[in-house]
Amino acid sequence: MAAHIPLGLSAEDARIGAYGALAVSPDGRLGYLGSGTRADLFVVDLAARRVLRGPERPIVVAEVPAGDNGLAVARRLGDRLALLDFNHDALCLSAAWDAALSDRSCRSVGSEASLIEGPIDVAAADAEGHTLLLAMTLANAVYRVQAPPGAPLAATRLVGTGLANNRVVVHQGYAYVVNSLSNNLQRIDLADGRSQQPFAVLPVGSNPYDLAISDEPEGPRGWVTLFGQHELAVIDLRDGRVVERLGATSAPPADGDAGLGDGAAAGSAADGESQPRADAGSGAAGLGDGAAQRCQGAGATPLVGIGAIVRWLPGPGAGHGQAELPGVIQGGPTGGGRTRGAVSGVLAFGVGGELVVDFGDYELVDGPGPDFVVFENAFETGPYHSFSEPAVVGLSRAGTANGDFKDFPCDLAATSGDAAGERWPHPGCAGVRPVLADVTQNCLPPTDPAQAGGDAFDLATLGWDSARWLRLRDAGLARSGTTTKGFDLDAVVLIHYRRRPPD
Repeated sequence: MAAHIPLGLSAEDARIGAYGALAVSPDGRLGYLGSGTRADLFVVDLAARRVLRGPERPIVVAEVPAGDNGLAVARRLGDRLALLDFNHDALCLSAAWDAALSDRSCRSVGSEASLIEGPIDVAAADAEGHTLLLAMTLANAVYRVQAPPGAPLAATRLVGTGLANNRVVVHQGYAYVVNSLSNNLQRIDLADGRSQQPFAVLPVGSNPYDLAISDEPEGPRGWVTLFGQHELAVIDLRDGRVVERLGATSAPPADGDAGLGDGAAAGSAADGESQPRADAGSGAAGLGDGAAQRCQGAGATPLVGIGAIVRWLPGPGAGHGQAELPGVIQGGPTGGGRTRGAVSGVLAFGVGGELVVDFGDYELVDGPGPDFVVFENAFETGPYHSFSEPAVVGLSRAGTANGDFKDFPCDLAATSGDAAGERWPHPGCAGVRPVLADVTQNCLPPTDPAQAGGDAFDLATLGWDSARWLRLRDAGLARSGTTTKGFDLDAVVLIHYRRRPPD
């Protein structure tokens, strides 16, 4: 018999249990659900079909400051409940399966207090549950935690993983790690710590998410959900072969079928000004090769974007992408899709980092609707919610790049989206919306934010009719990674522009 137990959540709580964070007590009576928006835990009496601790009276694992989101993950490990506090790199353990978890003890398991390493999953490495394995998704690592009852926790790094690990499962002396952005399954030999990465290779863009293991007559099988392809991959855990894929995936559009449109949606110069040539050089961001060239062949206008770097002031935690400047931020976006942020091809600003650029031979002008789009690597964590590290966007039309900049209003306090109102968090900021366009993989027009994603801006908001320089400044809300932090710039694409007059 099926039953529906309403939790009484508001729209802002819609991401509850976003990571499948449900633990059931040993007697099967109580269920513990981690919140996808706060460091809270909800408790449900499964036998009586009623909520004991809901959003109005949760178990508060940690207070989440205004302006931040939290995440709590609950797992059963033998006779103990393990609770992960994502934002504080904390692990809590409790042997009291009651409505208050009255005996829980919590300890930080991160290696550096100033950074979030992101514990996302935990598994027992031994039958007693005295040795635990923590998947740290932002640190791209698995930690080993010695956790005998009554003794202090001791955490050490066991092995590095692929990008954005989501799940760790132990079976027959091995730990299996689902690496979501690396699109693979990793295997760790618990006897000697040796790692095979990748152990099983999954399709590019499949975004593997969860793993269950079954023992079949022909050997153990791993069942991996492919979030990006709506499929289930079946893996032979003896050798890592993908032996079957179950489900249906929508076929990608044929070349030229992606509807590039016309006018501003295809990238339009204002007032009849000359369009950039395909080899326009500075300021004309070529689409590249491969699929991008096929899109150009379908009649798309070459893109106009970042020209020269005028000022680059990296903040603490910057570094990623700097060796590839300026090319890493020129050209079109290479987005990772709705649920994956691009890792390569972006520039990490660091906390408070600032970049000033021009548009080469062109200047930005006001036209109908949005005039330019900023592409970062934010990714969606729920309807109209994203994991974002926003930046403030400013423009200058003065005679020099050191002239006065005027910023677009950027609401850093609005940390939650609203699916009913179709509003994303941090309105007016860059680095909020997922990037769907990838000029190397698809023909989604970067000049149409409705199709391409990214954050669009309109000169009319500032009351201006033109601008020559763009400033992007990390807003200081960076909270990810162990080596890089802050806003991550992929590309900037102009929708309305004209060739600028000679100086």
